[in-house]
Amino acid sequence: ITEVSEDAEDIISIPVGTYPPFTVSVSEPVILQSLTDYVFTIEDLFGDGLSNPTDGTYELKQGNTTLVFGGGNFGFEKSTLFSTLSPEDAGR
Repeated sequence: ITEVSEDAEDIISIPVGTYPPFTVSVSEPVILQSLTDYVFTIEDLFGDGLSNPTDGTYELKQGNTTLVFGGGNFGFEKSTLFSTLSPEDAGR
C-alpha cells in the first residue's frame, strides 16, 4: 500500500513469495490515515494472479466497508487506487 502524495512512501510492503502457494486465508492489519488516497498493489510470482487451482479473492476493508476487492487471474500485478473514509463513515 502506497500513499498517493508528492512524497509518496510505502506504508506496508510484504515481499512476493511471502505466502505459501494455496494459502487459504491471510489477514494483515494496517493503520492508514483517514480521508487519504492510497494505491493497493498485489503481485503474483507466477503471473496467474489468484486463479490456480481455483479463483481466489482479495479484499481491503476499513471497518465494515470494502475499499478494494478483486481476484482471479490478474497476471503478475494489479494496482487499485482507493480512498480511506472518515472514522465515522468507516463504522457504517
